[in-house]
Amino acid sequence: MSAAGAPPTPPPDFVVLSRAVGEVATQISRIPQYVASNNLEAMFARLRAEIRADIRAEVQVVSAQVEALRLQFSAERWNAAVRSQNAWIRKSDTPLAPLHNAVTNAPIPTFPSTSAELNAMSREFDSLIPLSRSSTSLIARMRVLEAELGVVLRALDLPVTGNALEKRDRLRTAAGLPTC
Repeated sequence: MSAAGAPPTPPPDFVVLSRAVGEVATQISRIPQYVASNNLEAMFARLRAEIRADIRAEVQVVSAQVEALRLQFSAERWNAAVRSQNAWIRKSDTPLAPLHNAVTNAPIPTFPSTSAELNAMSREFDSLIPLSRSSTSLIARMRVLEAELGVVLRALDLPVTGNALEKRDRLRTAAGLPTC
């Protein structure tokens, strides 16, 4: 008996151990053959290629979203500066700094070049409103003016609701000019 009173531990069976190590070595040596015969390398290569393609596609989507946000932030900064600059205009023939499209940050091609152009629209609206009940051509002209305002308001990502005078005032405010 051992000192603790337990029966003595039998010695290791080196023959059994030798056979077990030999079997482990045999099994390990079969791994490359198994991988080759089951085409695992090709499967992993396809999987890596698919993952890379998915990652590239996601990176492109995120890059496009980041670029869109960059353009929107640039347009917001530009338009805020323009509103401040246009707020100082006191003469109707002074050129307006043009606002930029809220999404593309490109100058709006149909943006009025002076406050006189906006005032002319105002006077035209004011003169057309009392006459519009009697003339189809005047109603058509008012619709054209409203559509032109709508194009600019949409480019600024502003609401296009309301009548023509409300739209004009919304555009004047967006440009940094006082409403009439």
